[in-house]
Amino acid sequence: MYEFSNRYSFWERNEIRRIETLSNHQVWIELRDIMYGYDYSWYMIAQYLQTRLDAGVLKLDHFESGNILYEWNVLCDEKITWKLFGRPSFSNYSFNKACLINLKTIPTQAGLGYQGIKFAIINLDPGPLVGIIAADYAVKEAGEQEAEFRAKGTLGYFYAEGPEFRLDYIHSRVEY
Repeated sequence: MYEFSNRYSFWERNEIRRIETLSNHQVWIELRDIMYGYDYSWYMIAQYLQTRLDAGVLKLDHFESGNILYEWNVLCDEKITWKLFGRPSFSNYSFNKACLINLKTIPTQAGLGYQGIKFAIINLDPGPLVGIIAADYAVKEAGEQEAEFRAKGTLGYFYAEGPEFRLDYIHSRVEY
């Protein structure tokens, strides 16, 4: 069970409580629908997060659990797994529930307010084919096996959904 602090809004608390009551199967169904772009604005959320990151409003602490931008990029990686394999990367109820909670709360935690709530419950992205076209292009360009290989992160920044979902940043701990 999540411990609530002052950092969660009334809407976020209600969403977390609702998700906590879902069965494993209900979490899986809701997560699957979001990963396929139903009732979730992947593109709009990513644009707002990138804008806030570029403006210095949000900071990225790589590998720090609970950091909004890090958690968003983890969700983007998870979205790729769903796109390629039609399932989550882990068969773990707690992980899937945490993903669903993060998907619902990240837009408002990032300071998008009421707009963030809308993005978390309705797909307001500009056109339904944005993700499909990016994924199809990636597979055509690299071949299905190569796209799958790269999506696992072995060759760096190649993502089936394209750069419009995952946030671009330079990690300050990377040594050159």
